Amino acid sequence: MTAVAEGAAVASAILSGELEDRDFFVSTEHALGTVTLDPGVGLSFSELIPRNHKLPARVSKSYTPVNDFQESLNVAVIEGDPSKSLGDDDNVILKEWDLELPEPQPIGELAIELTYSYDVDGILHVSAQDSLGNDLLDDVVSYGVAVDPRNLTKIARRASNALDSGRLEVPPTSREKSLPPEVRRLLADIQTKIIPFIDEVEAASLREATKRVESGDEDAVAELTAATRQYSYLL
Repeated sequence: MTAVAEGAAVASAILSGELEDRDFFVSTEHALGTVTLDPGVGLSFSELIPRNHKLPARVSKSYTPVNDFQESLNVAVIEGDPSKSLGDDDNVILKEWDLELPEPQPIGELAIELTYSYDVDGILHVSAQDSLGNDLLDDVVSYGVAVDPRNLTKIARRASNALDSGRLEVPPTSREKSLPPEVRRLLADIQTKIIPFIDEVEAASLREATKRVESGDEDAVAELTAATRQYSYLL
């Protein structure tokens, strides 16, 4: 426990700027990217922030629609290993959005710049802007909750339909409820400052509680707050 506490203290000091990171640095545990569609290949893991990338990190990458005058697109944040198949258990969709393109253009005349900013609080900020200057997305991803893995199959089916129709079908399900800033901070602290340093059984319990919070269970917030008090030495 002493070693864990010392490691957490070093990580905290680096992230807060109190310790120069010439000998130590905090990095990403998995690669982060998005799911892209190549008409000749199919779906693939397009990496933005590689594994073991020093934090904080900010990476941008440009993508283009696959259809003439495409009116919408899907953006999915995927975490895992880009060297493995997209459907591998190590690859998980963390969050996704369906975005409307306000000014559809012919193929090759419109680009979308996707930016991932992974800050010192362990929150991934995701933004997207098209080459005409339209802001398409500005949101955050809190770690600990992943989209159902079966969504990869849904994405593949919708991608195939998009190639045929030139339009992305927007699912009828309601969007994820936004969380208050203090709850997002709690989840970020749990994922970056507690879970990496505790026993896997205890970590699994916290992950399950985080899922309930992210799903909108208000009672779970108080339960999760109480459950983390025993790890206050890590915060």
